[in-house]
This record gives sequence, C-alpha cells and structure tokens, in this order.
Amino acid sequence: MRLERATVEDSRWMQDALDRISRAYGSRVERNPDNTLTARPYQGP
Repeated sequence: MRLERATVEDSRWMQDALDRISRAYGSRVERNPDNTLTARPYQGP
C-alpha cells in the first residue's frame, strides 16, 4: 500500500463534502493552492 496525492478533482470533491458537513459544527474547510485542505472556524456569511 502507498499513499499518493489526490487529484485536483478529488481534492475539490473532498473539500466540498467536508465544508458542507463541518459548517453544522462551526467550522469550514478551505482548499489551498497546493490542494491541501485547511479547517477553520466558521465566521458566518
């Protein structure tokens, strides 16, 4: 087994899914230019 970087498409999908779910818990997930994800407190609209 080996770990590989996610594709841009997979990174976007994961960010969308995690961001949608995490807002109910006061967080949001952002995708960075290098396709890593960062969780941050949700500040509201």
